[in-house]
Amino acid sequence: MRHLIVRCALAAVTFIIGLTALYICSTYRLKPVEQISNAEDRFPQNNTAETKRTYKFVAQALHEYGNLRACTTTYEASDGLTFSSTTVPCRSPKMAIKELNRKLSQAIEVISNEPLLDATGRQVGVRVVATFAPWTNSSTDSAGILWTRASEFRFVQSSSLANILEYQEDHKF
Repeated sequence: MRHLIVRCALAAVTFIIGLTALYICSTYRLKPVEQISNAEDRFPQNNTAETKRTYKFVAQALHEYGNLRACTTTYEASDGLTFSSTTVPCRSPKMAIKELNRKLSQAIEVISNEPLLDATGRQVGVRVVATFAPWTNSSTDSAGILWTRASEFRFVQSSSLANILEYQEDHKF
């Protein structure tokens, strides 16, 4: 008799758990795609606002940069523009500055040159925006953001100064 009561109680608890799960699933289930698209038709988004540019990874390569190893990553922005980001680990901060100056020797114009500060306001490197010779099949000067942080030299390049300034804004340099 005791086993029968335990079995009935267990069956009742299982039944109640099943009903609760069914209620939760039916209450919080996802809406069908048709309902979502109809809601978007009734409440259109404001299309006049600018959309934020996004960046998609395209390729990455290790290569020689002078007598150092470097890694270059290529990104394609949502507006179709291409950016390349190169990281050159150097042996010392002095060598990183030397590599920055070597790259700047190819620049047409230095737009800005300022110290790179950490969160406490201490200088940890240098940041430069400069223009360079046009890329192949382009009539406008290319541009880049170049910086050092401790013993690392990095630069990002794109096909125009406007593109690189927008990249700088997107990444809060």
